[in-house]
Amino acid sequence: MIEVLHDRIDAFFRAATEAQPAAFSCAPGCDACCRVDLAVFPVEAARVRAAFQALTAQARRDAAARARAGKHCAMLDGAGRCRVYGARPAICRSHGLAILVDGRLDACPKNYRDEAPRRPHVLDIETLNEAIVRVDAAFGGRGERVRLADIAVEEDGEAR
Repeated sequence: MIEVLHDRIDAFFRAATEAQPAAFSCAPGCDACCRVDLAVFPVEAARVRAAFQALTAQARRDAAARARAGKHCAMLDGAGRCRVYGARPAICRSHGLAILVDGRLDACPKNYRDEAPRRPHVLDIETLNEAIVRVDAAFGGRGERVRLADIAVEEDGEAR
């Protein structure tokens, strides 16, 4: 179920960038939106954890060291790319989009510099969060969140 939601977010992002390509500066290695301590619901943490476990031992050690040093996001590599990109959570998939938060429009300061976002391509973050909560509940989650940094430290057996 979470995969379907993630696919819908990716399609929404593609539609927004196709509609206003000049408004987006998002590109591989641009990690300004990743410099936060993210926590996700268990349903998304499970996907991140599985992707993390599939990394090389060195990549896991590097991520765990980054987490222990408090450098966020722990899932970034040295080039600013996501180590678990295919399994990244909804918050990461929606970064860069214009979002509606508590009735206010917000967007990455690197995007929409010369043109305003078009309404059909503004993501209502409250609607997205409600969908994630429903999927997490179906997964058996109880609303608690899991820090991505904790996944890096807990799942890296060699870095302990």
